[in-house]
Amino acid sequence: MIKIDASKCNRDDLCSLECSYGFMFNKDDDGYPVIDKDLYEKYCIGCQHCIAVCPTGAISDAGYSQEDLERVDRKQAVPATVAAHHLKTRRSIRTFKDKPVPEEAIREFMEITRWSPTASNSQQLKWLVVKEKENISQLAALVIDWIKGMKAYPEIIEQWDAGNDIILRRAPHLAIVTAPKEYFWGYVDAATAISHLELFAPTVGLGTCWAGYFTRCASQFKPLTDSLELGPEQIVTGALMFGYPSHRFKAIPARNEVKLKFI
Repeated sequence: MIKIDASKCNRDDLCSLECSYGFMFNKDDDGYPVIDKDLYEKYCIGCQHCIAVCPTGAISDAGYSQEDLERVDRKQAVPATVAAHHLKTRRSIRTFKDKPVPEEAIREFMEITRWSPTASNSQQLKWLVVKEKENISQLAALVIDWIKGMKAYPEIIEQWDAGNDIILRRAPHLAIVTAPKEYFWGYVDAATAISHLELFAPTVGLGTCWAGYFTRCASQFKPLTDSLELGPEQIVTGALMFGYPSHRFKAIPARNEVKLKFI
């Protein structure tokens, strides 16, 4: 339950203004915010925006106060030109060094997904990281079996038979994201989280590539999902190959103009 320390509150209403469901906040006779318990239990999504926005640190919830949270450092704000350049230089990396990423570095890399937005702050995603290349090769082989069953993409099968893995690119690691089968926003949340990872990756020396064939196969091919031991309530909603890139790009490829309309 949200708690408000009236001795710190300056009655600026920022808590209710920034709340997804600000009507949870009422006011007492002195103008201090008070929480409607029934509405709180029904609508609060635990986003902690009310705690984070309060300039006086008057709010706490679920054991967290502003003192427990990382502070926003305005000095670290990224200039627009730097941010735009970083976004434009994002590339899919399909050739990786034959060098594993240390487990501690993987943990630090994956940590950024904690702050990837999810629908109504549901935080329903789970991750499975495949560390060993032989296990990744086995997963790629299952995708090849699926392709053979569809009698599609014969060139990809020919490449596989010739020792060229078009599926998982001989990546040293694979991050697989799952969500509850009944969760409507699973694929959207997963795509957002994967985007966070791939944009963060170059800052720690890593390259990434979305595993599209793998993700599609996981939605249709039971032998693949059985091998992941997910359980009946979880589904694969995305996957990302990652590792140390073999090459560095020297230029930013051209792209089509934005298709934009104002209404």
